[in-house]
Amino acid sequence: MLWALLALALPCWATPPHVLIVYSWHDQLPWQAGVRSGIAEHVHTPPVSERPILLEERIDAVRAPSVWDTYRWELATIAAVMVIQAALILLLLRSMRERRKALDDLGQERALLEQRVQERTAALAQSESYLRTIIDNEPEGIQIVDADGHLVQINAAGLAMLEADDPERVVGATVVHFLAPNYRNAFLDLHQRVLAGAKRKMQFEIIGLRGTSRWLETHAVPMHSNGSTVHLALLRDIDDRKKAEAALERYRQNLEANVRMLRNITAQLPGMVYQFLLRPDGSACFPYASEGIAGICGLTAEDVRNDATPAFARVHPDDVPTVWRSAQVSATTGQTWRLRFRVVNDDGSMRWIDGSGTPRTEPDGSCLWHGFMTDATADIEAQNSLRLAASVFANAQEGITITDADCRILDINPAFSRITGYRREEVLGKTPKLLSSGHHDEQFYRRMWQSLHDQGTWRGEVWNRSKRGEVYPELLSIAVVKDNAGQVSHYIGSFSDITGIKEREAQLNRLAHYDPLTDLPNRRLFTDRLRQGIALTQRQGKIMAVCVIDIDRLQAINDFCGLPAGDQVLVELSRRIRACLRERDTAARLGGDAFALLLLDLKWVEECDTILRRILLDLAAAVMLDKQSASTTASMGVAMFPQDGQDPETLLRRADTALREAKKAGGAQYRLYNPEHDRLVRENRRLIEDLTQAISHDQFILHYQPRVEIATGKVTSVEAMIRWRHPERGLLMPAEFLYAMSDTELETHLGIWVLHNALGQIAQWKRHELRLPISINLSARDICHAGFPDGLAKALSQHPTVVGADLEIEVPESQALAHAEDMATVIAACHDLGVRIALDGFGMGNSPLSYFRTLPVDVLKIDQDYVRDIHQDPDDLATVDGIVKIARAFRRDVVAVGVEHPEQGQILLQLGCRYAQGYAYAMPMPADSLAQWMGQR
Repeated sequence: MLWALLALALPCWATPPHVLIVYSWHDQLPWQAGVRSGIAEHVHTPPVSERPILLEERIDAVRAPSVWDTYRWELATIAAVMVIQAALILLLLRSMRERRKALDDLGQERALLEQRVQERTAALAQSESYLRTIIDNEPEGIQIVDADGHLVQINAAGLAMLEADDPERVVGATVVHFLAPNYRNAFLDLHQRVLAGAKRKMQFEIIGLRGTSRWLETHAVPMHSNGSTVHLALLRDIDDRKKAEAALERYRQNLEANVRMLRNITAQLPGMVYQFLLRPDGSACFPYASEGIAGICGLTAEDVRNDATPAFARVHPDDVPTVWRSAQVSATTGQTWRLRFRVVNDDGSMRWIDGSGTPRTEPDGSCLWHGFMTDATADIEAQNSLRLAASVFANAQEGITITDADCRILDINPAFSRITGYRREEVLGKTPKLLSSGHHDEQFYRRMWQSLHDQGTWRGEVWNRSKRGEVYPELLSIAVVKDNAGQVSHYIGSFSDITGIKEREAQLNRLAHYDPLTDLPNRRLFTDRLRQGIALTQRQGKIMAVCVIDIDRLQAINDFCGLPAGDQVLVELSRRIRACLRERDTAARLGGDAFALLLLDLKWVEECDTILRRILLDLAAAVMLDKQSASTTASMGVAMFPQDGQDPETLLRRADTALREAKKAGGAQYRLYNPEHDRLVRENRRLIEDLTQAISHDQFILHYQPRVEIATGKVTSVEAMIRWRHPERGLLMPAEFLYAMSDTELETHLGIWVLHNALGQIAQWKRHELRLPISINLSARDICHAGFPDGLAKALSQHPTVVGADLEIEVPESQALAHAEDMATVIAACHDLGVRIALDGFGMGNSPLSYFRTLPVDVLKIDQDYVRDIHQDPDDLATVDGIVKIARAFRRDVVAVGVEHPEQGQILLQLGCRYAQGYAYAMPMPADSLAQWMGQR
């Protein structure tokens, strides 16, 4: 506002008279060039011709009173304004002087400040240079990592650790990429904690740019820089320390391993390693005693560590003075202490101990022994056993031969001379070949030596020749003796004359394979001949006829004329049948009034017609008895090989089918089997499919029949018997379906199912305090499989409470004999697991009983065909008697199967058969029913 008043006053005084100045207020005009805020100045310069007039007008106006007053007021106002303007100018000048002085002072202070800044900057630069020099020459690495984990700065030592020769190669890189993968997560966690304000320490492994790995230790702290927090880390190379620690750890582990090894060695040594300290005052202790002290005197190391009294308390009272006296002598003389003495066990029995120790005198006058003690009881017993063995060798009833590795005889016992007739001096230095009879070929001896080489033993029958020239059978066992190096040093052979056994065997074999009444082969021998005939016919490419004969009206003869008359008729008919056959054919009595024929070497079916018709005619002829004649007829069924069957069972079954057709037709004729192949194949296939589903749908169940001790009735075990819960036909017996599985994979699968279910049942019974071993039936094909022993062991391991002795495996005798060599190996493997093996249906086979001796089975099960009529058939009685005696001779258990009457059990008991099973004692029953039955007994 002051500047506006000055602007009004100045023009009035400074404007020439000829200039007209007009003032007007313009409140709304902005500040412009030549215009001040709120006031506009309008200057008008009139022309020269008008100026006098205008001047005159102005003078007149001034002279006028009102105008003059006004003008005078304006002059006062202008004067006031000028005063104010002058004051303002003075104030402005003063302010400018003060401002200039302030600016001068500020300039001086700024110059001083700039000087100080320069000095501080120089000092800071020098300090930074010093710090950089220190950091760059610091042997430990220093690095700065930003919040994102990137390397911002690093010193020379850190570069060396990362194997970088230029910071640009690593600055900006993510630090975690240099870490070994297994430390990255831990480092990231450390980084986050440091950024959060924590201080952390960590050891990790890095991988340099050249791939070298090394161990570092970091001490990380947070640091604030430019408003953010970074991670400052001091890196220390601890690679050498880590390697030293690793080496030290390996040394410690090796030391511990060596200590453990020494402890294990001392623990495994057959004795006790010890330190024995005898003090000057007479007291003693064992500063160290290995775990073997328990086996020496039944104590622990702690029991005698400070006082040896407990150990001496175990020494036999008669030997205590000797032990003390010998220790004092050893301490005095410095000689090794050696003594054999006795200790008394807790049960009162005694053991012999061999002790030895080396003495060393200690500075305090004590004597310290380092020594060893072993249980010498076994050695003493071995010496006694050797003396006993020498006595047995001299007095044994079996002949014993000892040879060297080259089979030269070193010694024989008196029984050898008694059996062979050779004196000792006649055989020393010779080989057992002098007894050879020539009955065995090279293959026999090759198998013998192979067994000796592989198994170290051989056992079998040998036919030898005595000095008198007599050939006799002997049961020979040979064992290999090896030295410490595992080399054969000796062979020991023991043998017994089994002439009597062979004679009884021949008699039993005759009873087992021939019909006692007609002297014809029985069913077992006929089946064997049939099997041989199948093989022969296949090789020849011909055909073979299998005939079954049923004698009509024989029962009527027995009823009206008596059993002896019926037997007489059977003998005569047998003779007639045999007379009609060729030499290569076979006739057999299958039992009762049933006979069978085997006609070999046929070229066509019609070729057997003549033979069969002649037999029918001869059998129809009357048989003369003592006072009367008897007439019979016969019906025949014929099956041809190979078109009607490929195995004995099928051929006999189909011949029976043809026989039934002949009987339906009126009898006294023969019929050939008319196979309905399509129907049979479909039925068999359907049965196989049903059996396959039965296994997968768990349709089988096991019933258990008790095996009892005849004398007491005590149940000793049970036999598992398979049953099929057919969804349509109900509960089926084994005979109704097992034949379809024979020699198939289904048979193997079912056997595995039976094994696992039997083991599971044993375990379940044991949980209920019922211990019953189970006998299961498996085929020889199944158990002779290479993986069976391992599978059996695995199955047992799946049931920890079940042991091998809880299981018995039954194998049909005929199958076992057919796989005799494989069976022997499998039986040995089963015995190693504790599992017993039984021959089922003994006597049903048709091979020589000598094979039985090669099979180390545990149990012999007499077939029910022999047991069924034992109380009324003398032949069956004699057969069972022979089987029991053979079993006794070879120390086998005997079980009679199919005992249906108590009378049969008493007869078996009188014959020496201890065990039996059958309906006379109990029927097969489910597991739950068996448990209830056992509880009610």
